[in-house]
Amino acid sequence: LISMDPVDAFSVFQRHDILDVDGLSCALLAVFGFKFKKKDLRTLISKHQLNDSGVIDLPAFQQIVDSRRGLVEGSDLHYRMFEALDVSGRGVLAYESFSDTWDRAGGAA
Repeated sequence: LISMDPVDAFSVFQRHDILDVDGLSCALLAVFGFKFKKKDLRTLISKHQLNDSGVIDLPAFQQIVDSRRGLVEGSDLHYRMFEALDVSGRGVLAYESFSDTWDRAGGAA
């Protein structure tokens, strides 16, 4: 898995030197190689936002990447992968979760 440097990812997805929740989602996908849940992204924005603006700057993005890296490089990677597949939020993986993921990825049954 090739990941993008955080500064480069920020540069690609920023608008006016800031990231909103959609930009953060894309930038984190570029850095880590998988999507984070919107709920998690909103929490990160809320925690690191500039003056209650709902956006973050590069230093805040770097803090987020550093904190997430600590989680992802450990056993939390498995949790993130599970969470990404648990599209129903039930806490279990069912055939439908795999099937839906396969279909969204463009797989052929």
